[in-house]
Amino acid sequence: MMSSASGLFFSLSFLIFTCRALPLVIDTNKPVFLIPRHFLSLGSSPKTPIHDPKIFQRFLRSGRFLSLVRGLSPAYWRFGGTESQLVTFRHKEADCPQKDSDAKSDAIGVDPDEFGNISLCLTTRIFDEIHGLVTRTNNTLLFDLNNRVRWRNGSWDDQNVWQLTNYSRAMGYNVTWQLGNEPSTYFHHFKITVEPEQLVEDFRTLRNFVGPKQVVIGPEMCDPDPNRNLQEKSSRKSYFKRWVIGGGEEFVNATSWHFYYYHKVHLTVCDMYSPGALDKLLEGIDIIQSVSKGHHTDYWLSESGNVIGRYADRRFTDSYVAGFMWLHKLGIAARMGHTVVCHENLVSLSRGFLDPSLYPQPTYWISYLFKHLVGNGVLNVDGQLEKARTVHMFAFCTLLSDSAVNGSYEAGDVTLVVINLQKHEEATVDLPTHLLNAEVDVYHLTPGNNNLTSYSVLLNGKKLELRDDHQLPVVTAVKQDASKPITLPPVTYGFYVIRNAKAAACL
Repeated sequence: MMSSASGLFFSLSFLIFTCRALPLVIDTNKPVFLIPRHFLSLGSSPKTPIHDPKIFQRFLRSGRFLSLVRGLSPAYWRFGGTESQLVTFRHKEADCPQKDSDAKSDAIGVDPDEFGNISLCLTTRIFDEIHGLVTRTNNTLLFDLNNRVRWRNGSWDDQNVWQLTNYSRAMGYNVTWQLGNEPSTYFHHFKITVEPEQLVEDFRTLRNFVGPKQVVIGPEMCDPDPNRNLQEKSSRKSYFKRWVIGGGEEFVNATSWHFYYYHKVHLTVCDMYSPGALDKLLEGIDIIQSVSKGHHTDYWLSESGNVIGRYADRRFTDSYVAGFMWLHKLGIAARMGHTVVCHENLVSLSRGFLDPSLYPQPTYWISYLFKHLVGNGVLNVDGQLEKARTVHMFAFCTLLSDSAVNGSYEAGDVTLVVINLQKHEEATVDLPTHLLNAEVDVYHLTPGNNNLTSYSVLLNGKKLELRDDHQLPVVTAVKQDASKPITLPPVTYGFYVIRNAKAAACL
């Protein structure tokens, strides 16, 4: 195919019985969106540094852990989630409450059946250690504040948060703040209700605490999950809409929400790359952006995963097959104007970038390549927002010189992310004729032993792994002449850098 004023044209075809080509058009004249270097970000629970200090100290001392986290920097590193609503700040450990009911005698408590009536006491020492770890790894702390503690009249008891934010400011820390966690679900977790209009007042109070220059995001809406019944889905949308109408967006720098593909279901491996499952993200984004007044261009997916919490089966959530959802999520979120996507969790027995032994899972290696091959510019691909697709392609300006990549790239180069969900057919990308003298760098990712539930991933046939137990590899592409089509085998994904593309959007 040939170039035109509308941009580069890439032809995508795959081997099907009709042999019909499916063309894709990429506009390289101008980017449709710009993502920051912090776009791909991290998530952890505050419970680990507070409740499991020995494990957290192991993180602080582990050269392997520090190296792996730096490999995904710069990023926001979120300490948040439902357990953040159990956090009480104290200057000294001796002042810590022994149980949640001691935290505030006139406050409404939590459901002991779910959390054991515990209180997570965040001392200045622990907060210093968290901030120190985040900054040592070249990241920015994103901290989720407790707005669960209420006076009997329903208003927020904000004094503890004031003490924490005031301490952070006095120490000169650079912290981005969140307030609450999925407030529409508080009754389920804590047997309390915070009305959206009251939540707006809470954000107004927090903004007054931290001032106009500190970044605040909210309202941490739970996703309008397509799996849930219509009444519950409508209720969550209504909650968010009331918060927006009440003026909540005036007090935040970005509108933030959470998304998971599956809740409380028994899964098969095919569920993890089902086109219908991947389409759920588009549905969620459409709802959030249709309700938002658009006071801000920023949308943050501040917590995201494939399967919710206790229902996660690591055979699917941590293996190669988990990469389809993660890579597709990054592509769709960037195309739909999100500036941050936080992966939940950084370290976990399931859904983690790293397992409890601090060894990287396939989603870590996908993120490592994304961080070091994808630049700021997001390019539009015709048809990429259509539903029920079995081949997905996303286009970005290529990140320039990077020490993690064997070789450097130049302004105007284009990075393609290609995902083939087809079980039996290859996907083929043909470059336009005017690029036949260009060169393609291939970073094709396949599962170990050709098993979709493998916990290892191969880059161009070679296993990705640490060197000397703690050094990240320098990734090397396979060179390919642009006159030959890019062929992607069934049920695989990869990155492809088009050298010398001279894309105007990337110059």
